[in-house]
Amino acid sequence: MKTLFRHPGIGGLLFAQSQVAFNDNATKLALIGLVQILLPKDTAAVIVSVIALLLVSPFVILAPLSGWLADRFPKRHVLSASLWLQLAVMLLLIGAALFQYLPLAVG
Repeated sequence: MKTLFRHPGIGGLLFAQSQVAFNDNATKLALIGLVQILLPKDTAAVIVSVIALLLVSPFVILAPLSGWLADRFPKRHVLSASLWLQLAVMLLLIGAALFQYLPLAVG
C-alpha cells in the first residue's frame, strides 16, 4: 500500500474521485429536497422519479463519448476538463436552488 501513494498523480486522482462522489450525492439531495419543498406531494413523487432517471442517464449516454475522449486525448486533460465542467454545473445548480428556479435546477 505504501507504493500506491508514491506515484505522482494518485493523490489528485483520489481527490477527484471523492469530489465526483460528493457532487453526485449532493446533487441528488439538493434536487429532491428542492422538489419536495416547491411542489405538492403527488406532483413531487413523479418529478423525483424523473430526477432519478435524469441523474443516471448521463452515465449511459455519455459513456461512449468519454471513452473516445480518454483514448484520443491525455487522460489527465480529460479528467481536468470534466472536473471543471462539473464545478460549473454545481455552481449553476446552487444558483438555481438559491433562486428556487426548479426547471434550471433539473435541467
